[in-house]
Amino acid sequence: MIVTPEAIDELLQAPKLLVGIGNWADNPPREGALQLRMPLDIGGSGRTGLELRGNTNRFLTPQDGCLLLVFHGGVIERMNVFPPAAHANPFLSSIPKSHRGAVLRPGAHRYYPWALNRRLPRPAGDNLRVAEEITGALDSFEAAIKYFCARCNISGVPPSPPFEPRLDLQ
Repeated sequence: MIVTPEAIDELLQAPKLLVGIGNWADNPPREGALQLRMPLDIGGSGRTGLELRGNTNRFLTPQDGCLLLVFHGGVIERMNVFPPAAHANPFLSSIPKSHRGAVLRPGAHRYYPWALNRRLPRPAGDNLRVAEEITGALDSFEAAIKYFCARCNISGVPPSPPFEPRLDLQ
């Protein structure tokens, strides 16, 4: 199958539906690590290779992690929720000046849209390099899931991850 940037543009605009019953599964070796994988369908076509994925931890406060829209193993869009470290966008002439070299602060949700990372073929392990900070109140991982699904035009409700915050007594 030949995938073009234009085909991915169309894929992103198409209404997508979550298929099946998803659940957050343990993802060892990290204690409390959880992973979600749910296939997506477009127009009842049974299209394969398109997935909603998520990673988080049931014990951390705030519940941080990431959400991904994946097509045949390649990340198309990504969102980091409560990221613990800062992120610096690269200085590339291919991205808008407003995003070049921007440093996004720790703890601020960030979104890595296809529009800013539009590149095919993708190098192995490319997890998208250019991000924008999300403005607005997303006070939980559950709220971030809803935001991500709306932004990616995904209908259906994925399950919320289990959340069992622990006190850190260090």
